[in-house]
Amino acid sequence: MAIVEIPGKQALRYLKQNKAASWGNRSIANRVEPIAAPAFEVPFQLEPGEKIYTIGSCFARNVETALIRKGYELPVRRLFSTPAFEGLEPAIVNNFGTPSIYHEIAWAFGEERFDEDKAFLQLGRNKYIDLHMVSSLRPAPLETLRARREGLFTATRALADCRVIIMTLGLVEIWWDEETQLYLNTQPPRAVQRKSPDRFSLHVLDVAQCMDYLERALDTIFRNGRADSRVILTVSPVPMTATHRPVDVMTANAYSKSVLRVVSEYIVQKYERVSYFPSYETVTISDRQLAWMDDLVHVRDEMVAFNVDRMVEAFSGTGKRAEIALPLPARETAPDVKASFLAEEARHARLRGDNAFFEEHRDAVDSSAAFAIEYARLLKKSQAYDEAVAVLAPHDSVEAQLLRARCFIDAGDYQAATEAAERVCDAGHKGVPQWRVLLEAITKRGAALDELEAIEEKWRAAAIGIPHVVQLHCGVAMRDSGFLDAALDRLERAADSPLAKIMAFIELAQCQLAAGNPEAAIDTLRECAPETDPQKRAIRSIRAEAEEMLSERSK
Repeated sequence: MAIVEIPGKQALRYLKQNKAASWGNRSIANRVEPIAAPAFEVPFQLEPGEKIYTIGSCFARNVETALIRKGYELPVRRLFSTPAFEGLEPAIVNNFGTPSIYHEIAWAFGEERFDEDKAFLQLGRNKYIDLHMVSSLRPAPLETLRARREGLFTATRALADCRVIIMTLGLVEIWWDEETQLYLNTQPPRAVQRKSPDRFSLHVLDVAQCMDYLERALDTIFRNGRADSRVILTVSPVPMTATHRPVDVMTANAYSKSVLRVVSEYIVQKYERVSYFPSYETVTISDRQLAWMDDLVHVRDEMVAFNVDRMVEAFSGTGKRAEIALPLPARETAPDVKASFLAEEARHARLRGDNAFFEEHRDAVDSSAAFAIEYARLLKKSQAYDEAVAVLAPHDSVEAQLLRARCFIDAGDYQAATEAAERVCDAGHKGVPQWRVLLEAITKRGAALDELEAIEEKWRAAAIGIPHVVQLHCGVAMRDSGFLDAALDRLERAADSPLAKIMAFIELAQCQLAAGNPEAAIDTLRECAPETDPQKRAIRSIRAEAEEMLSERSK
């Protein structure tokens, strides 16, 4: 059964309006390499300093640390200022499977009974373990286990006062306790398994089992929590350290994460109050040397910070959708961690207009193309075109060359812009931007029709499969250069394509108006269902001009 059903017309509309509907292109701009930045929905806003409840696998602890640095209050971390948790690492409160997440919440709110006679096992004289806490905890006196358990229940009940709950799913390979008929949080200690060899077994959960426990956990949260509570659901990118199955850990982990990702998708579709944040995708799609520590299991601190920063910035903003990060160029050699994250900092500094940041790190211009590109963008915005071109001089990536060409255009040196763009086009790189820059440069310089037709022929040969895109942009260039008949021919063919987007109709209507045919322009606009404010404004403007032209004729 499909989890989402979308009418065909609406599906095509989504394809057209979704800026994140495709992967991009390695030779030019993409949101994938070296640091992936998938877009995500932001249906509500965080309030500065508010209490946030976190539960789940070890990645939830990473999120807690980053949120604390940003001034948010994390009730779970209060535990570690109490005597029972003194000197312990935050990782001891990890919950790895959806059954463990559910039980922890249900026990805290009294919806299930926590049976300490079965959960606490004695391993020696006044030495006990809690089967439902991580097995790395050393055995402790019974009163210590009770104090820890009560402290954990108290911390969990704090979610009732939290508007925002962040939940991180970890894995599906978990242990079953035959005696209690409950799933455990982690593997029971080997001493316990030796003592009771038939009591425990490994279960690899399926989608339905994980879904059932997660739904029960969410229902418990919504019954006992605030009426306005919201859940941010994530899948931990941290892989299984090892597998107990007779398969490669990479294969076992792929299954585990795939199941949890599927469960997340079902849950987000079912619960309006649950949103998905792509922490798993951000880390696992990014360059591995940037994403992972040397143990290939734990996520680098810089990557965690980047992940959480994106989430907090988006949920603290005003837009309905997270900003799609500007791309970093692909690297031909092994990436340098410090340089790559400096480039990401540079992107944010450029958005802030932080000139001081770039001056402080000016020595990175020669060694980091990504940093130089961000710096040049800032300089270009300030109309310091010559300085921007100088900053880009050491670099010959496609993005650097096109940015240099755009600087020339803005500075009015259209011949230099044409030559720069031609070099990229002649190099055979895939993509649209270099051809658009070339067309813009020669149009502003003043182009003959045969020159535009020559570019159209070269682009069409290099862009098999997207003739409507070539026709659209070449038609616009021909229209802007005054060759209206040739422009109408291209734009009509572009608008006739089943893959045509709204801009094809808008540009065609504009050309029909320029050719003195307001009736055709109005008819063309009837095909448009505007999706953005600029499109709405363009349509209103064209229609108003067309109606005015018709009114003048009728006088």
